[in-house]
Amino acid sequence: MYAAVEPTTGTGVFLLLPSVDGPCLELFLRHLRHELGTGPLGIVLDSSGSHHSSEVSWPANMHPLYLPRYSRELNPAEQVFRHIRKRLSKTVFTPLDALQNALIDELQQFWEHPSALLPLTGYPWWVEALENTISSLS
Repeated sequence: MYAAVEPTTGTGVFLLLPSVDGPCLELFLRHLRHELGTGPLGIVLDSSGSHHSSEVSWPANMHPLYLPRYSRELNPAEQVFRHIRKRLSKTVFTPLDALQNALIDELQQFWEHPSALLPLTGYPWWVEALENTISSLS
């Protein structure tokens, strides 16, 4: 599952794809661009190999911002994954469609109530950095 979260608003974009590799990341980036429009976007990424893949062609006006190695916990989207793992980890899903449906059910709360993502992703230092960046661009 791919996820992008705007930690000051709770806006989340999620996409379930078959693998974590360069081509799937590119599909997600195109989906993200479609969902969020044409304005500039900084995308925070950990140091996963697929995030640095030469197979990825970044959409216009979308910029990768890489976290230091071994610091996934700094990525707000990781908290969404942690939350979902906590809720689903003790369940056996057969068939695989049942897992997909459970993921959709978990994500539904965030689509319907984006503010539910704020306690998970609104790290004070992220919010302050975003607010400072936006005010410096104004």
